[in-house]
Amino acid sequence: MEEIALKDLDTRLQKQIENARKAVDKNPSYAVDILSNILSRHPACLEARKILRQAQQRATKGKAKGLGGLLSKMTSIPFTMGSESKIKKDPAKAIESAEQILNANPENVTGHKILAAAAEELKLYSTAVFAYEAVRQIDPKNAENIKALMSVYIQTGQSEEAIRIGEAAYRANPADDEVQALIKKASVEQTMEKGRWEEDKSFRDKLKDEDESQKLEQAGRAKTGESGLRALIEEAKKGVEAEPGNMNFYREIASNYRKLEDYDSALEW
Repeated sequence: MEEIALKDLDTRLQKQIENARKAVDKNPSYAVDILSNILSRHPACLEARKILRQAQQRATKGKAKGLGGLLSKMTSIPFTMGSESKIKKDPAKAIESAEQILNANPENVTGHKILAAAAEELKLYSTAVFAYEAVRQIDPKNAENIKALMSVYIQTGQSEEAIRIGEAAYRANPADDEVQALIKKASVEQTMEKGRWEEDKSFRDKLKDEDESQKLEQAGRAKTGESGLRALIEEAKKGVEAEPGNMNFYREIASNYRKLEDYDSALEW
């Protein structure tokens, strides 16, 4: 499933969402009803979900937290008990359940976590970021949430954000090896992006001539395991010695170290 922009929805739905947006301040419950109904049919529209969150916050403002907490706990029971398998089985239904939880209490961490996990299952990564960021605002010291958020940022090409969040988390807990590993992974991704190593061209187009392209493609197909990748690295290092100005060899080395998840070595190249 791909995320859809508000402008790409049917014009009638756009008008309903605009009316809901206008009602957020004066009649938030109405806005919640309208937006919940639309999102149940179009869960990929993040812009509508952001307006829904504003309406939920306005609708629950000043209400007794005890009642909201009780309702959210009751609604979340089916998904907190074995929630992971339920989310994988029916992520769209999980998103609806998450929003029911958030209707009662927009600061319910469980609701945001369910939304994030289900969004990832549907490949709605911007929605997942939105949900993980909500948890980070509510519970900024939640290490597992920070790592999940970093992973999605890396996956969506937002390595700088992943590094920023990760460095703060690492300063708070230098013993967390997982955060450190994610920072390294994000740094490699950032380096790759800056060097345009993963631009939308075929691998053949990045090489200086047809013969070199065929040679490396054939080698890549023949050597896909760990030993094969290390052999390719050694071959590329010999290429660096012979042609130190040929950036293709450096890229080949860094790329294969990355496949081996040896991010320290990848950064050196």
